[in-house]
Amino acid sequence: MTAIHPETTDRQAQLSRNAAFGFGAANIVALVILQGFGVPFAGSSVQLCLPIYFASLCLIVFGLGLTISPVRLLLYGAMVAAMAVSQMLSGAIADAPALMLVLVLYAAFVIEIPVDSQTLKRVFGFFQATMMGVAALVFLQHAVQFTLGPAAWPSLRELVPASLLFPGYNYLQPFDYGSPYIKPNGFFFLEASFVSQFLAIALVVELVMFRRIWFMAIFVAAIFASLAGSGLLILALAAPVLAVRAPARIWLAAAILLAATGVVAGALGWTEVTGRRIEEFSMPGSSAYNRYVRPMQQLGQLVEEPERVIVGHGAGRAPIGDVGDDTLPLSKMAYEYGFVATLLLIALMVTAMFGGGSSARIATLLFLYYNLGGGGLSVPVYVLLPALLAANLKPRRPALPERLADEAPAADPLPPVRPLAA
Repeated sequence: MTAIHPETTDRQAQLSRNAAFGFGAANIVALVILQGFGVPFAGSSVQLCLPIYFASLCLIVFGLGLTISPVRLLLYGAMVAAMAVSQMLSGAIADAPALMLVLVLYAAFVIEIPVDSQTLKRVFGFFQATMMGVAALVFLQHAVQFTLGPAAWPSLRELVPASLLFPGYNYLQPFDYGSPYIKPNGFFFLEASFVSQFLAIALVVELVMFRRIWFMAIFVAAIFASLAGSGLLILALAAPVLAVRAPARIWLAAAILLAATGVVAGALGWTEVTGRRIEEFSMPGSSAYNRYVRPMQQLGQLVEEPERVIVGHGAGRAPIGDVGDDTLPLSKMAYEYGFVATLLLIALMVTAMFGGGSSARIATLLFLYYNLGGGGLSVPVYVLLPALLAANLKPRRPALPERLADEAPAADPLPPVRPLAA
């Protein structure tokens, strides 16, 4: 029997670590820097990050330790079966591309990639460095438009052919109706709301894994500077969970940062803009109303139809157009495929994201991001980011471990992550 040389084992382990980091880094670049790009799909377009995600799984050739979770696969299979039964019983003609896109996207949640804690922190450190670069772009965009004028800031929509971009989003949004100034979208992001949400995720990652006060300060300031409220919304909803393990000094620092940033934001008119956005919740046809209120009303109507427990209206049948897009993914899932399929989707995501992944607190924020970000059921960036950061990368030992991170945050095996150049 041939003995395996220790150097061979070490080399294979290093290849596996590098492949896992490559998988994470490639998808972070795709989800952040390339999120505005699209590829043709069924007469429309799908985000480029979707084919990149599945192409990156080819790193298995270079040692990527990819496995399929039997429990997740069982839940995924049950969900697919429930969707198929719903579609057949609905009697509607299936929108095949819409159905296929949902099936492909959520298959990402059955994948597990075992990693050690150091590789996990490398991947998250890369995400933090990327988001620090985004924060710098947010501040730079303000500086440029306030000094040289809004037209001086370059637009991705003007530099790249429309055929290569992902359509359907308000890339350039004014501060307020009639304002000449533009909400910063970090150049690469589809909308300012995406910037706000990604910065909120980076803030929580920093709180849980690294605890660098200056990083947290910059992320908080950039969230306010984005002039979008969705990042603050998911942070507010996640606050009870985030407070569980954070030491008092972190919360004291956070309170000071929020107070200082809030004063500056108020002086710049941020509170007035946000106040008007809050008023939109009671204005039918507005962005906030169509994004949050109308889908919940629709869900309430579905509950009154007993047949909707199993039978939906059919793939791709959720209302769009004059009444606004259905942008809550679970209400869209229930409308199209029924409540059984919806509950199985929730079970799949909760099992994948909270079943021994990187951090329950990070997973909580990502789950809120998925549900409240406004991306609907099948926008890849809203599905693949939670899959990547909370479901795919699975620590070989009881994860982060958050307990150790709380007790000894200074024992970071990585050097400080330097921000990317703007």
